[in-house]
Amino acid sequence: MPPNNYTALATGAINKISRDNPLYFDEGGQILQDWSNGLREEWLKVWYEELLIQDKAILVEVDSCQDLRRRLTQLGFPINSRDFWYVKTARKVVQLTQRAFLVTEDLDFHEPRRKGCSSIERERILIDETGSVAKLLRRNENIHVKCIRNFIDNPSDP
Repeated sequence: MPPNNYTALATGAINKISRDNPLYFDEGGQILQDWSNGLREEWLKVWYEELLIQDKAILVEVDSCQDLRRRLTQLGFPINSRDFWYVKTARKVVQLTQRAFLVTEDLDFHEPRRKGCSSIERERILIDETGSVAKLLRRNENIHVKCIRNFIDNPSDP
């Protein structure tokens, strides 16, 4: 796979995740709504229904997690970001399964204060998993933030 072919990487990640792991969604539907903004709605609907039929989509009730929100915003995570739904959902998953993975290329989940950095530095932050937000989530919450490539290469390696 070419090193910068993120469309192929993302497709591979989605296929691997949904084939090998259950996916967790918030009961309020915020994550599914967020995904529908970036994917063809027909494809998403069919894919999600297949996950439900196979018992691979698990709905969880999430808490507000205000303490965690405060700590993340101190590291530069956007205070009113819809992305916080992923963190809240992952925190609930940890309560149920002992750990959770967030697979994302979004620097807000890695090192939000480095947005706008060079592409070389961005790739280093993503691959090395050295960002302040990723470290806090891993150390304090057992939520492992992985870029697509790292997840495909080592899906269960925290």
